[in-house]
Amino acid sequence: LISYSEDSVCFNVKSHKVTFKELEARFGFVDSIICLNETLSILDSSIGATSYIWSISNGTTYNVENPPSTQFSSAGTYTVQLIVENSIVSCVDTLIKEVLVNPLPSISTNGGLYCYGSTIPLNAVGYSGLQYLWSPSTFISNPSIESTTTVTLTISNYTVTATDSNGC
Repeated sequence: LISYSEDSVCFNVKSHKVTFKELEARFGFVDSIICLNETLSILDSSIGATSYIWSISNGTTYNVENPPSTQFSSAGTYTVQLIVENSIVSCVDTLIKEVLVNPLPSISTNGGLYCYGSTIPLNAVGYSGLQYLWSPSTFISNPSIESTTTVTLTISNYTVTATDSNGC
């Protein structure tokens, strides 16, 4: 509603419809903890957008509502930027979030040749706080510790999986 007076005595009233469109860039990550070699999935929950521009600091860009899952070539902190526009009212909104890509645990193991029926030491060395799981677990004295032993009655290969507090 607009009121005005040309001579300060008589008023003219004009009505104009004013339309407001809500526009807000919003998104979230499917998983809050990402490990190297895992994919990051992003879910858009923006309001009022008619177009989308995604920019991820690993060099990828997308112009879709929900971008495809993406991977990162190295551990570190990356940014995800979403620019949304409502072309009806020419409004733009931007949201930037960071995602931490955690490194994989680093371990070293021993190997060697042993005699049939010998007790064989299995050792994995990594940093503090890792959980270990040796496989196959048959004949291993304790498959869930860093250093254990086995008695092998067949030719065997052993694998140890180390997992950190982030699940990496």
